[in-house]
Formats: sequence, structure tokens, C-alpha cells
Amino acid sequence: MSKTVRILARSKKLQKSPVFVSPKLDTVRGVFIVGDKEYSAVIKNRDYVDQYVTNVEGADSAPIALQADTTFRFEHGQSFNLGDPVEKFLFDIISEATMGAGKVLAKNQKSVNPIYNRFYLEDLEEEANDHISMFELTLKASEHVKNMTATQKSDFALLLGKDVSSMSENGVDGFMKEQAVKNPKSILDIIDNDPDYEARIIVRKLVNAGKFTINSEGVYMMGNSKIGVNEEYAINYLTNPDNQQIAKQLLADIGVIKKRTRTTTKK
Repeated sequence: MSKTVRILARSKKLQKSPVFVSPKLDTVRGVFIVGDKEYSAVIKNRDYVDQYVTNVEGADSAPIALQADTTFRFEHGQSFNLGDPVEKFLFDIISEATMGAGKVLAKNQKSVNPIYNRFYLEDLEEEANDHISMFELTLKASEHVKNMTATQKSDFALLLGKDVSSMSENGVDGFMKEQAVKNPKSILDIIDNDPDYEARIIVRKLVNAGKFTINSEGVYMMGNSKIGVNEEYAINYLTNPDNQQIAKQLLADIGVIKKRTRTTTKK
């Protein structure tokens, strides 16, 4: 069974802009070069009446008559049956065509360079694998969100750069579920790759509460005391065993843990 491939424009605005490509002609030897193959060329003589086909040793006969001014049109959505000699030849031409320092056709959408790639090769198998991978990531991220309490969802939203202080519980829940579908990797990267993410949440809560401040140089301060040159150092300060008494007081101040109250008994 012959394989059919299709080329797609790299952007919507280029979908109506065809590209015209002329095969590379070696005028000295009288052959067209497409990839690593040479093809015989139909050359017009000086009075532009008669034509003759070059017979260069090792050159193949092209499935299409090629002349010095031969140009082929390629456009968005064009397909090529690689089992057909003519269509395979045309596909080879667009595959080898260059624009500036790179090729006109990228091997897939992921490798598109907007500087010179006009088209990319549709890869249905790769796209299917991407959809499967995305589906699995979405399921995993959704399961994490499902198991979070309302407070944990609000806390986690801070790590995703979302201020949910003015949002309802239902609004926060909707935001986190939306992220699990649209950008599951952002959630999983934090859970799987950031062992300090819970402490990071606390640091950001302390910043929001004004217990920690960040000066113009990005240094974390507690009052007039410097606690870290960046967020990582602030986390280290908070988790340092020597600072646990201060940490407990800070956590109590922002309501993460309950404040200890003294009880007195009547005599």
C-alpha cells in the first residue's frame, strides 16, 4: 500500500500563499539535482526551437520533462502519493527546496523554524501519539486536582501564578480543573519535580500577607532582616531547623497553623 503524505502551511496566514520552486540545475553538466540524485534535463538550443535531452552518465530520466525555466507550485494541504513516480518526484523537490539557510519544508510541526520553513510535513502517527500523551497527562493532573482540598487548590494556584484571593471556592475549583485540561504539565512538573513546592506555597503566602517583602533587587526581607537573595534561599530559611520557632510563629500569623493560647485556671 502506497503512503500518502501532505504538507501544511506553518501558519494560517500562509495557507493561501503558494510557494514556487525550481529544481536546482547544473548548467555545466546539464542535469537537475534533486537530493542525492541527478536527472536528465531538456535543454533548448540557442535558437529556442529545437530541444534535446542531455545524456549524462549516471543521470536518471525524470518522470516529468524538465527545462531550465521549469517551476512547480506547492501549496497548503497538497498531498503526494509516494507510490506514484511523478508525485514522489514532486515531493522530493519540495523536500530539498531551500530558503535562506534552511529548507522550505520542516520534517514535522514541532521542528518548524519560522525564519525559513513555509511548510511542515503532516505526521498523523506522531500527532496521534501526542494526543495520547496529552490525554494521559490530563488524566493524571485531573486526578491530583480531584484529590486536593479547597485550601490546597487555592494554595496550588499560587504556584501557577494565579491570585485567587478574591475568587470563590467554586471559582478556584474551576480554575484548577481548567489548568488540568489545558496545561496539565504545569501541574505535574510542580508535583513531580519540585520537592519544595509546599514550602514554596508558604513563602508566597507570607509575601502576600506582607510578612516577607521583596526589595527592588529581588532580595527577600523579614522586617529589616535579609533572609534570602531569592525565593530558593527564602525557602531554605523557612525550612532550616534553626529557624523553626520563627517559622511556626509565621505560619500561625497567616493561619496555616493555629496559634497557641494560654489557659488559666481559677483558684
